[in-house]
Amino acid sequence: MRRREKGFALVWALVLLVFAASLSALLLERGRATDLASKADTASLKALYAAEGGLAVARQRLSDDPAYTGGMLRVGECDVTVQVEKREGGWIVRAHAEPGGTIVEAKLRVGPGLPVIEAHHAR
Repeated sequence: MRRREKGFALVWALVLLVFAASLSALLLERGRATDLASKADTASLKALYAAEGGLAVARQRLSDDPAYTGGMLRVGECDVTVQVEKREGGWIVRAHAEPGGTIVEAKLRVGPGLPVIEAHHAR
């Protein structure tokens, strides 16, 4: 192999090396972004389930004591604040879970056993 051909092969090897390194860096960054998105989704779901748990606790406590006004509780990794407002024939219950910031709100009415959920939404 002539000296000129060796130099040409070296240049191509360096170009391929830079290309491979760039591709590896891109794939690594994509994987990291996917991992962060997955963790955010998991945190949101944990907060949603914790807030739903706060609503379930409020329903149980209201069935035992219709004067229950709410409080703080821990569900999994989340702190849940439950607020209960007495309304004619029932209650409005808000359960706010942190971290995650999910709020579940439900309109409950008096029923046999547990209070009945008339309306329910999460945000």
